[in-house]
Amino acid sequence: MEEELRCFVCKEFYREPVLLPCGHALCRACAVSLQNHVHENDNPASNNDYQEADKASVSSETDSGVVCGSRPNSYAGTPAAHVYSSAAFSLSCPVCNKQVNLDENGADGLPPFRVMRTIVERFGGVSGAPPAEEACQMCEGERRAAVVRCEQCS
Repeated sequence: MEEELRCFVCKEFYREPVLLPCGHALCRACAVSLQNHVHENDNPASNNDYQEADKASVSSETDSGVVCGSRPNSYAGTPAAHVYSSAAFSLSCPVCNKQVNLDENGADGLPPFRVMRTIVERFGGVSGAPPAEEACQMCEGERRAAVVRCEQCS
């Protein structure tokens, strides 16, 4: 289980984990370090070719030959146009390589992964180390690590 509680990038226990849209997690600092600024030239929405792709003509006996948008005033036919038009930053998920488009807040705007943070805290990984072993309560003198536990007390 310890492997799942470590960031894929820094290999440390998650610190301020954030959830990517693909379902994977990263430390917020790692996500910020992976993000890239999207330049206007790289933005596919700045290319208006998608408007031509949404035009359709239905053939029939009474076809007038008029070409009109099959979905006027809709982004349904062009899902990438809306996503890219507001993207200021992007990052590639290091686990699945899916491209994640982010707004002007970048990786700082990603939602916190509270469940993962709670699990890491309970596991004892907040300090970056696995939980310390419990000391034996029966040993006299030098305290040693407990090797067995009472079923009723645990």
